Formats: sequence, C-alpha cells, structure tokens
Amino acid sequence: MLKFISSIGAALTLLLASGAQAEEVPAALPYPEVTIFEAAKIITMEPGYPEARYVATADGIILGLGQTLEDLEAWTRDREVTVDRQFAKQILMPGFVEPHVHPMQTIMMLPMPFISPEEWKLPGKTYPAARGKAQYEERLRAEMAKSEDALFITWGHHKLFHGDMDRAELDRIAPDRPVVIWQRSFHEIIANSKALTLLGIGDEAAFTAAFSKPLSTPAMPIMPAVSSMRPPCSTASKCSAPISSRPPRCSRVWPTCAR
Repeated sequence: MLKFISSIGAALTLLLASGAQAEEVPAALPYPEVTIFEAAKIITMEPGYPEARYVATADGIILGLGQTLEDLEAWTRDREVTVDRQFAKQILMPGFVEPHVHPMQTIMMLPMPFISPEEWKLPGKTYPAARGKAQYEERLRAEMAKSEDALFITWGHHKLFHGDMDRAELDRIAPDRPVVIWQRSFHEIIANSKALTLLGIGDEAAFTAAFSKPLSTPAMPIMPAVSSMRPPCSTASKCSAPISSRPPRCSRVWPTCAR
C-alpha cells in the first residue's frame, strides 16, 4: 500500500514539475512588430468612437485606436514598437472601398438631372426625392424645360415608386422631343420615338440590325446604336480627343438593355 502511494506521489510530482516547466515558456505574441501612426485627427467612421490620435497596425491590419499611446498598451506591451509621426499634422481616415459602383458611371451620371425616389445631394446641386407617378411626370417636365440638349437624358425612374414607363407613355409626355430615361438600376433605358429616330433605330429593321451585331467583348455588351447617345455639342472629333479636353458630357453610354 505504501509502495502504491509512493508511486502516485511520484507521478503527481512529475506532472506538477512538467506543468510548471510548461508555464515558464511564454506563448508567442501575435503581431510581434507593431507600427503606431500619429495624426492630428483620425476619423474612424465608427459612431461609437468617431475620432482618435493614434492607430496601431501590424501586417497591414488595424489593431486598435487610442487618444494616447497608453491607450494602446494592450498592443504595445512586450512588442517591438515603431511610432510613425509622418502624419502628425494631418488628418487620416479609412479609404473608401465600393465594389459595385463603377467610376465611369459617375462620369456619365453627374451631368444628368436626377429624378429618383430618394433625395440626392451632389456637389453644388440637390435633387429632391420624387414619389408617385404624378410627381415623377411633373419633375420630368420641369427638368426638360430647363434643358436645351437635343437629346434629353435623365436618371432615376423606378417602377415601384413611379409607376410604369415605356415608349408609349414617354411619347405622351414628350411627343416632340427626343427623351431617354435611364432606369434607377442603371441596367435599363426607356426611349421615346423621337429619341430612337435620332439614334438611327427608329424603325424595326434598323433597331434589329443595330442590336443584332456581335458583342465587342464577352464582358461588355456594347450596343452600337445606343453608344451614340451623347449631347449634340459633343461631336465625334471631340469624343475622340483626350479626356481632359472633352466637353463635360462627352461620354458614351453602355446600358445593358433598352426598351
């Protein structure tokens, strides 16, 4: 019995010794090298913590934010720390990553009047929201009255908020002027008869011929007829000029489908 107890005691002593030895080896810290950037102000875009003075980073990852270096102790303790003060007199903020909106879309859209279900506050201009079929038509007529473009183009129509819109309805609203409505999703356009004639696709044969041409590339279904939808002031020679010398609205339009 004593021999058995001695064996148990020896085993426990061995286990405790090995446990103590394991505790003596510190675990490897994540991110052993940390860089802290100081700024006059860091705009975090986080409502719960809108501003900071310091941001701790490692391996391209933001670890933490603080008003003082002491606030970041959890990320600096027992680590190799570099404090970078190159932005000490500047303002830092996150970069904007928007994986869906296309840069060229902005270039094409901003010159157009917006008539959409929501308000748009743009640089130097605000477009109020339009709800309901009657309000949309009222705004459309008002925007057309302000424009001298031979081909009037507007963006923002949404069937759920503004009701149905097609060629016949647009012919009723604008029987004597070429008008194109670019639908809210940016994947659909609605053109009246005058616009189709101006674009050279006013009859069935011309329309079929234009839209039956092979795609230019598999990823970009370019439609030759609609590509000419640019203001009359933008001649072909101007649109082939460098972008910096082009008129503001000199751009080509590539919608996905037309009706």
